[in-house]
Amino acid sequence: MADNPTESKVDPFHTVTAVCPGCREESQQRKLKTGVYSDDEKDLDLRSVSVKWHREVTKKVVPRYFGHWTCPNCHFVADISFWQHIFDDDVLHPAKLQKQYQDFLRKSDYTEVRNILELEGYSNKSSFMKSFKETASTIYILQHLEAIEKAECLALAKNWIRVAWLFRDLENNKSLRKKYQKTFTTAVAALKGVWSDWSVNEEEALEKSLNYYTASIVQSRSVDTAAIEMNIHVIRARIFLQLGSFDDAKKILVTTKTRVNQMEQSIIAQENKKSVPLAESKIALADVGRARGVLTAFENLYERLEMELIESQLDEARKLLADQDLSAEEIEVFGKSKNYHSDTIAKLIAENKKSIFGF
Repeated sequence: MADNPTESKVDPFHTVTAVCPGCREESQQRKLKTGVYSDDEKDLDLRSVSVKWHREVTKKVVPRYFGHWTCPNCHFVADISFWQHIFDDDVLHPAKLQKQYQDFLRKSDYTEVRNILELEGYSNKSSFMKSFKETASTIYILQHLEAIEKAECLALAKNWIRVAWLFRDLENNKSLRKKYQKTFTTAVAALKGVWSDWSVNEEEALEKSLNYYTASIVQSRSVDTAAIEMNIHVIRARIFLQLGSFDDAKKILVTTKTRVNQMEQSIIAQENKKSVPLAESKIALADVGRARGVLTAFENLYERLEMELIESQLDEARKLLADQDLSAEEIEVFGKSKNYHSDTIAKLIAENKKSIFGF
């Protein structure tokens, strides 16, 4: 056995060379190693709740707090995926983004935002506050780059949902609240003062993310397959579930299933007419098959959650309405006032009829 127990542990990070999207200069960045961890549990909107480490590591961290890189040369900040993939498949031309970023740096209001996000040195000590600073900076920068705001807004959707997760982290973690509630709240209010589009709570951040995810289906060039499109629809539905809106999530599920069927029928029609090469149609059908698989997995989750919700609401309603003699109309008014699922209300009315007529 090793004398030093840390000798068998591995550093969860490794150093990579990355080219900054903003200035095209190379820098050394730290990135979590692939395979050292996996998400053990997630919220409905895919926020990681707990992590399973597959190796003994020198320091266990919250992986999503280390999802951004900052350029030491020009201070460009964005999530790692943006750094590594924004120029893939000619989605965006490097020179165009570089010019827009240089123009952006001349804006005096960015200095105000950066000063607020210094956070009295906390960003260098706390991975939570560092993540907050980097995510807010990313959104502010990308929203001011026309090439992103109008043509590749999927990046903004991904970062706004991270903001929502940070609000939830603070709400759910007593230790984080004790350490950073005051600093975090002060920074959020200060940002709102100089940046009208900033969100001041989790719900606002989720709604902004939802809006950008919706826009990205039409605007983002990287959304170029049926599977990618369906994944975005599913995250939209998941956000609605997180917000407690089962009806909106159901609408997305219904419309996307119809869209996948239409996609498949269109490809088959083109294949029958021999208007596209057979190999091309086979690739397209395989893509649609993956898209259908994404929707099927979500539909199974939705149905399970819906049943659990209805049962929970029924249990609550039965306790609240015990020994009350209500008409069907009164039960319906009660159910709607509690924002119950329509199936919950229908079941309550049916149970009430049985008790009245004795069957």
